[in-house]
Amino acid sequence: GSTAYTTTHELGYAAKSAGTVTDDANGSSLTSSRSIAIGGSITAAGGTGSMTISHGGNAAAAAQVLIWKKGALTLDGGTLRADGGCVFSGAQIAGSGTIQASVASTATTYQPGKITITGDWSCAPDDTVQLRLHEDQDGGCDTLAAGGLVNLGGARLDLSANPAPVTRQAAGSTYVLIDNTGDQPISGTFAGIAEGSVVELGPERFVASYQGGDGNDFTLTVVEKPPLAVWKNLYFPLPGTADSDDQADPDHDGVSNFWERAYGLNPLNPDTDFTAPQMNLERIPPPSDGTTPPPDGDGSGDGEVPPTDPPAETPPLAGFLTLTYRRSLTATDLTFAVKWSDDLANWSSEGIVDTLVSSEGGVEIRIARIPVAPAGGTGRYLRLQVTSPEPAAPN
Repeated sequence: GSTAYTTTHELGYAAKSAGTVTDDANGSSLTSSRSIAIGGSITAAGGTGSMTISHGGNAAAAAQVLIWKKGALTLDGGTLRADGGCVFSGAQIAGSGTIQASVASTATTYQPGKITITGDWSCAPDDTVQLRLHEDQDGGCDTLAAGGLVNLGGARLDLSANPAPVTRQAAGSTYVLIDNTGDQPISGTFAGIAEGSVVELGPERFVASYQGGDGNDFTLTVVEKPPLAVWKNLYFPLPGTADSDDQADPDHDGVSNFWERAYGLNPLNPDTDFTAPQMNLERIPPPSDGTTPPPDGDGSGDGEVPPTDPPAETPPLAGFLTLTYRRSLTATDLTFAVKWSDDLANWSSEGIVDTLVSSEGGVEIRIARIPVAPAGGTGRYLRLQVTSPEPAAPN
């Protein structure tokens, strides 16, 4: 049914008082020929008050709707209309529905599912806008839409209500959080988030824009997060911990975090069966002419071995030095290079043949080969060099 008031309708008019209205019948309405005040009067905050409008219901005021610091508006498919505009001061605004008015707010918290403001929307620095990105949807998110002028006024964007961790989406996925349906650009910004700022959330990294969507929306677009930051977020979700440093060894197995990541190991579980890079000698058998000399050495068959010349000089060693090592396929920012040296001072990768042995669980086993040192050489050595193009980044 419908309820009409010819005076100002006040919910929670006085301090310590309370008032609640739930408008949930399909097509029902509550109207005031003047103003509606929630959590106080038309001039000051009072007690607590709440209004819930759902299932196609609506509430309307010929003048203003005022919601104070102990007042709350919840929309669940309903509409609030205020011909004189809405003034929110410390209010709680939540749910999904329509506010058919212009809105000016201070110290207000918005928790929209999908809220549409048909007129202007003006925020203040002490406002908070809480928005969630939906894990199971590419680009799905809470949205606040406004059809008039949008002024964010330095309000705080709060993404902390998102489930942790947020499911990773493909680079380029875009979330429209503020849908500016008018034809003017957004004025102001969220606090600390300028155009093009990077926003971190769980394993995701976003770029913020006030010129996104159809040209004047506030959007977050997924960009590729550096592998180091992804790895740290996986194992060390609390930022800034000493255990996450590259040279730290939180599982005390003698392998630092840098090498744990390079080898595809778990930095929180001691790797007792881990095999470090191993160097071996791969010999090449000497050539054979296909004949077998007789037991006596001269082919006479008399069983006597004739005198021989002094033994010939031992032929040079033929073969390869090899180095077998692990490589993580997710550490795409790391450069792996096997190098050789004959003097331990000058190193080169020239002539190294590096081949894949096996690949399983995101880890490759590889073997690198180089011919042994030529005759007269002092020796030959191999080493694995792993480098990162970026400094150790916080997670």
